Amino acid sequence: MATPLYRGSPVNTDELDFPATSLRSNSAVEPRIAVVARALFASECNVSHFANGAWNTVGTMMYVSERSRIPVPKVYAYCTNGNVLSQTYMFLEHVTTGQRMREAFEMLDEEGKARAIREYAGVVHKLSQLRFTRIGSLRRSAEGAYYVGGPSMVRSNHADRVGQRTHSTLERPFSAVVPWLLSMEEDELRFVQGHPERVNEWSNFFGGKALKDVVDDVSLVLRQVIKAIPTACDTGSLSKVLCLWHYDLNCR
Repeated sequence: MATPLYRGSPVNTDELDFPATSLRSNSAVEPRIAVVARALFASECNVSHFANGAWNTVGTMMYVSERSRIPVPKVYAYCTNGNVLSQTYMFLEHVTTGQRMREAFEMLDEEGKARAIREYAGVVHKLSQLRFTRIGSLRRSAEGAYYVGGPSMVRSNHADRVGQRTHSTLERPFSAVVPWLLSMEEDELRFVQGHPERVNEWSNFFGGKALKDVVDDVSLVLRQVIKAIPTACDTGSLSKVLCLWHYDLNCR
């Protein structure tokens, strides 16, 4: 029987050679996922819940698991260079108990809602105790040390943004709130002006206005936000005003 690659610690699959590499890169991804899963666990398993991921996602999930008592899904394996599957990915524990908060909350009675809010506030408080002195993405080195790199792009149309002049300013950690937000919003403004065809997707929110008018309206709002940031934002110590957040930590 084959020895599983996963033995209790997350496996980095970046440089591993899988039989799946004989498959064409444009072939169906499911068979390739199954090959990686068999190598990881030496058995067949349900892989339909595999998730796209990136290096900062792995680092965040592992950091929370190691540094807090907040229950998070286990990270079984991860890839940061697209090996085999042609994209970054993670194999995560599939949590089958409970329901997502947004689905379950409205079914609770008033007492249940109050209890859920208290419990959620407790998790947020625990996350707020994990302090950092830089704004960016949490990374984990091969030696297991953690550091903060440039922010991950949480907004849509990432591929279209990569070539933007301002995008390069987001590829580093920030030591203060104001320059971080200015970089984010300036990047957004350049995207809106450079890709009106993408803005067209939002036009239903603007009462059937012409595309040029929609772009002008959005650009005006962004300029107003950029102008207000230096005077409206907290300029205190980052360790006092920010906490750890990641969309994979959404409660269940």
